[in-house]
Amino acid sequence: MSQLWSDKIVSAIQAGRSISHSYKPTQSRIKILSNGAVYIKADMDTDADGSPRARTIDPKYGQLPTSLRKSKGWRGDAEYVNAETIPYYVLPGNFASVSGVTCKLGDLALVRWQGQEILAIYADQGPSDKIGEGSIKLVEALGENPWNAGKTEIISGIEFGVEYLVFPKSTATRPIPSSFDEIQSVGLEVFREYFGDVTYSMTQEEMQEKADENDVEVWEIINAPNFKTLTDLNLRPSVGTG
Repeated sequence: MSQLWSDKIVSAIQAGRSISHSYKPTQSRIKILSNGAVYIKADMDTDADGSPRARTIDPKYGQLPTSLRKSKGWRGDAEYVNAETIPYYVLPGNFASVSGVTCKLGDLALVRWQGQEILAIYADQGPSDKIGEGSIKLVEALGENPWNAGKTEIISGIEFGVEYLVFPKSTATRPIPSSFDEIQSVGLEVFREYFGDVTYSMTQEEMQEKADENDVEVWEIINAPNFKTLTDLNLRPSVGTG
């Protein structure tokens, strides 16, 4: 997936309204942006809930159910959202009363850690005294390994610094995406509704340094300067972007 985080988002976060809270970790930040998005900076504990192996791979905390289930709009193969295959994030059970913002199960978010970005859905509610948690798949998609050496048990998450950009009620009028690829596709649509199209800010030299010789997307931008956004590129015949 192309990088979505930009100076535009940074400026929106800086101008956002800060929310007081007593969640752990205590340095966590919550801000409400002018466009209605919610910014959270916290850590990311690893959630195994929804995996058929949840109680084995996370014997202390693992549960078979997730808050999002078929009766609440989940359209996946199983009754609950599998933490091993679906990138999902977790919010505290009292998040609405603390933040004043109501998020719907299934809502999309852009999650960022050390330059890695992934789109995820809200699939589980957590304790009311802590913030910052994501599924096994989300942790892995951000480039971290939550497993022990034998990959039989979850032993770690991600330290403080994970950024969550949550889009409240983003699935109120659309079906909740139910696969990894669908979450990325629908999530990009939602992101554009909040922040517009993705515009590349790298110079041609920077893009050439970053891209390998098989990077079609960057090649197209470098060689077709009239096309400034992913939307423009996607409309070109026979051109796909990752």
